[in-house]
Amino acid sequence: YNQTGTQATIESNLPLTFVQDITVNGVNIGSGSGAGNTLVGLDALQNITSGSGNSALGEGALLQVSEEGKNTALGYYAGSNLVSGENNTVIGFNAQPSNSTASNEVTIGNADVTQTRLMGAVTIGNATWSGGGTNGLGIQASSNSASPFAFYIRNSDDTLITSVRCNGDTNINGDLDV
Repeated sequence: YNQTGTQATIESNLPLTFVQDITVNGVNIGSGSGAGNTLVGLDALQNITSGSGNSALGEGALLQVSEEGKNTALGYYAGSNLVSGENNTVIGFNAQPSNSTASNEVTIGNADVTQTRLMGAVTIGNATWSGGGTNGLGIQASSNSASPFAFYIRNSDDTLITSVRCNGDTNINGDLDV
């Protein structure tokens, strides 16, 4: 170990253990003040005082979180507006939860994202949705009073192809080829 001013050189064949956060090439690496936190990035978890179980990867990720835990942020300033709230996952460049105190929320992308792609089936609650055929087909649910719990399949230009109400009635617009 050689130190000159604020610079240190470590030459060792042994594993290194640090008892505090470190900065490597301007990137902070460590756990902040809370227990069980992981941070990688300049100003990541900068204000953490007692929150635990947070993971922040990216400059400014979870910047304002201080006492809450179990949050995960991946991306440049991802979740930086979150002040309190637990069990959030925020992914993407400057992606932010719905508000500064959100809990139990997943956010993918920021306000500039115009399309989100999820390949394969998606499960929401107890329902599995699969869609996206060759002509921009998709499936959406509606719970309005005029057509309760109906499912619609629409073309990419938003024209209705078919709809099915939960009572079993089927409406078909256009030709039906069987």
